[in-house]
Amino acid sequence: MRRWFRAPGSIHREAYVGPSDLKIRADIPPESAAVATVRHGERLEILQQKRTSFLRVRAPNGAEGWVDARQLLGAEDMAGLRELATRALKMPSQGIATTYSDLLRVHTQPARGAPSFLALKAGDKVDVLANVTAPRSDARRQPLVPPVPRQPKKLAKKPAKPPKYPPPPMPKPPSPPPDWLELSGADVSDGPEPANAAPLPPSAPVPTDNWSLVRTANGQAGWALTGALSMAIPDEVAPIRRRP
Repeated sequence: MRRWFRAPGSIHREAYVGPSDLKIRADIPPESAAVATVRHGERLEILQQKRTSFLRVRAPNGAEGWVDARQLLGAEDMAGLRELATRALKMPSQGIATTYSDLLRVHTQPARGAPSFLALKAGDKVDVLANVTAPRSDARRQPLVPPVPRQPKKLAKKPAKPPKYPPPPMPKPPSPPPDWLELSGADVSDGPEPANAAPLPPSAPVPTDNWSLVRTANGQAGWALTGALSMAIPDEVAPIRRRP
């Protein structure tokens, strides 16, 4: 059963564009025609929800269409991204890094599933401010549209009629025989586990990614995969060539 959500009133829910640019399409399939292109940070009105991951939105120019909800940010997400940029301006640089991939995406959170609002080209230079190792999982975000609470089904229970005749009392359970331990064959001696006990299988390692908090020349800050950056060697560390 499909669940539909219609926001009452002209503006009930709002969201902000996460990627650097996002196409609003006439229908859900990706091959549908684009009705508008919006930029990072632009405010959208949420009109409808379908399949829990697609939203019908209204762009600032009035165009309406469908987008993937994972590419949108809530008001708290945008506030956190602005606060990150403000803190990043005051953080000292750990070094200058150069991107060597053709397209390196900068994300709002250290997670592959987080929206990327900036794309760096090969050769771009950024300041590296911090490094973290995070488990490879989806970004934790508040839903843009809260789920509709399900109402518990009320079943009308008919009152049970008392029996005409009361049931007989339950008999007492029989007691175990005196030699029940010998009969069960259980080892009741207290002692360490046998040495030949099978060891527990090791738990599978959780995959992780290394992320760097980067700052661009114009003050934008976000998270990029560390493996796609090449750190420059500081002059204090670089070897000094002696003149012959």
